[in-house]
Amino acid sequence: MVADVVNQAVYHILRLRDEWKLKAKLVLQIHDAIIPEVPEEEVKIVYEELLPQGMVAAVPIVSTDLNGSAARNSTHHYLGLDINVCKEWGTSIKDLSVFGIKS
Repeated sequence: MVADVVNQAVYHILRLRDEWKLKAKLVLQIHDAIIPEVPEEEVKIVYEELLPQGMVAAVPIVSTDLNGSAARNSTHHYLGLDINVCKEWGTSIKDLSVFGIKS
């Protein structure tokens, strides 16, 4: 199920990226994580808008019964985000204010 949800999120991220004419690329998907490569001038929009809209808002998760229909009184659940910004592998940038992002 997680792979299906992440695949839907990737679809929405790519659709929004193209719609917004961004240069960011999705380089790798590992289980429930995606690794984008983002030009520095796009970090803020990818961090604050693209990932939250594409991975969270666009992909509701609905509880289902064993037959696959929506469970009674079920509410929507959404993916969470844990975003790390790095200039190179393994070196997270803690102060994101250089990109105009308030931590």
